Amino acid sequence: MSSTEYYNKRKEIKKRRVKHLHKIKTSKGCQTCGYNENGYALVFAHRDPMEKHSLCVGQGKGGSGMNGLTKRICVVGARKDSSKKNRKYIKELFLEIRKCKVLCMNCHTIETMLAGEHENNVETYKKRKDCNT
Repeated sequence: MSSTEYYNKRKEIKKRRVKHLHKIKTSKGCQTCGYNENGYALVFAHRDPMEKHSLCVGQGKGGSGMNGLTKRICVVGARKDSSKKNRKYIKELFLEIRKCKVLCMNCHTIETMLAGEHENNVETYKKRKDCNT
């Protein structure tokens, strides 16, 4: 597979992944206000920040949240064990989604501010089990 074919295939897979996750989010809608019109405006908000998968924390520019888990899913056949790894990664992604509720960006921001998570996020993540190992 040439690098152009691989790039186009990755782009196609990412588009399908995003579409599927948006479908999940819009079908549930925001648990606070009920908004459900656009998946880009909805997020998976962890019920307990201490239970976040390590790849859901601080992935940098536009990469926190579920992006850390979804971007690992790759083109089947690109690597020898890609199909087996993809099954594992998809399972991890859906296990993580089960730990979340769906909120719109506004409600998520308000909830984060009221809970004080924006102020103590460094201390919170230092306390997490998987960060101390």
